[in-house]
Amino acid sequence: MELAVLNVGDIVAFDLYRKEQKKKSLIATTKELYGENIPDDAVLKIERELQKVPGVMSENGSKVDLEEVQFLVWRSMLKDDPEITFEQAGEDLTSSNMQEYVSKILPEPEKLPAKKKKVKKKATNRR
Repeated sequence: MELAVLNVGDIVAFDLYRKEQKKKSLIATTKELYGENIPDDAVLKIERELQKVPGVMSENGSKVDLEEVQFLVWRSMLKDDPEITFEQAGEDLTSSNMQEYVSKILPEPEKLPAKKKKVKKKATNRR
């Protein structure tokens, strides 16, 4: 199976996947503590924690676990085979070869579009 370099859409999909997995984990842990009636302050804490989840291309976001690498490999393989399943993409993946896969499929940061800087407009008095 051919591996393709991931594009911006793949990176965005991965970052959403990563946040969703973290959310599921946080909710499960919170439910263990509080049961089904999660207090509002716990919900706020979950939301704050989700905002801290780094993107895979950020400086501190490069650490990924085996399941996350499987997601990246799956997105890469979809380009060559749109019918491939998540499970099939992870068949040859191990903790010892996952870094090799990641280095093949992640784009170089300088090849991604730069984030647009927000420019604050100066307030003008109109009379």
